[in-house]
Amino acid sequence: MSIGNSDHYVLREILSQPEIWRRTLATVQAEGGLHEKLRSFIGKRPVLFTGCGSSYYLSLACWPVWNTLGAGPASALSATDLMLYPEGYWSGQQPGTLFAVSRSGKTVETFEAARHGQALGWHTVAVTCYRDTPLIGICEESLVLADAAETSRFTTRAWTAGVLALEMVLALLTRNVELQRELPQLPGNVSRLLDRYHEKISDIARTGAFHDYVFLGQGPYFGAASELALKMKEMVRTSAEAYPSLEFLHGPRYAATSLTLIVVLLSGGGAKYQLELLPKLKPLGAKIAVVCERAGAEVAANADFVFELQSGLSDYSRMLLMVPLLQLFAYHRAVGVGKSSWIEQMINLPAKSPQIS
Repeated sequence: MSIGNSDHYVLREILSQPEIWRRTLATVQAEGGLHEKLRSFIGKRPVLFTGCGSSYYLSLACWPVWNTLGAGPASALSATDLMLYPEGYWSGQQPGTLFAVSRSGKTVETFEAARHGQALGWHTVAVTCYRDTPLIGICEESLVLADAAETSRFTTRAWTAGVLALEMVLALLTRNVELQRELPQLPGNVSRLLDRYHEKISDIARTGAFHDYVFLGQGPYFGAASELALKMKEMVRTSAEAYPSLEFLHGPRYAATSLTLIVVLLSGGGAKYQLELLPKLKPLGAKIAVVCERAGAEVAANADFVFELQSGLSDYSRMLLMVPLLQLFAYHRAVGVGKSSWIEQMINLPAKSPQIS
């Protein structure tokens, strides 16, 4: 099938996120019974998030938020590790709640992790975009985000909708009034940001002299950084890495060149040390992009590209606003370096496929 650049499925899915986020919030609120069922488990026993690929990075973005807002102890592990080394990760654990995340609901490792966890007495919750799948069948509870399902193989809106849904479940579960007030503001904010920055992002992505990419983030922002590095690898088919911000100084910085683009996801919790990091990155010769709530003097002095959110939201709410902007960058970079035909090929396999992560 031949489609024009403006009609690539992944671009449509990236730009659809304001509406998908609205529908996602409505879905969570309509299925309000889930957080009530979880209330007897959460906060008393461990919470474990698991998945593969994008779903694992979604897990990395969620668990620090659950810990911070009182629904811990929480952690995140790759479903691959839970499946291949069960004795290394399950042994000695008090059973709690396992959130098994899989866009397709068919990811083999995630299914096996849920099955094993259930056998050990864990309460299992499937987070997926599809009903009537193996993961739904084995888990006790489910959160189905059908509106976020994608035609493209590149996970974009399913990732952000998953994080948003789990944050809203958390807000309802812990009766966090601030989070319940802020999360519904995200769709309008991301719509504004996509309108404001789309042309600028496209221009930088298509004309910039970049060869490799580094994404830096702290806490839950590291999960987002990991997912964005994966988007660059998948779409542009190039080298891209993610690190906790300060970790980049401990060895990885020596690989940076004038053709490296370093993207800093500036968070509230990590701001002090991330701002101190910026002038240490400048001498590397790499280009530096900063995505932040508001750019102060340190950002202006050390960044080549700045994207301000100006959302007025707290740290854990506004984190999601950064992701569609950089998904858009990955898409336009791919098209700009001649990967349009690759983007066209990457649509979901037929339903008979044994696994679509």
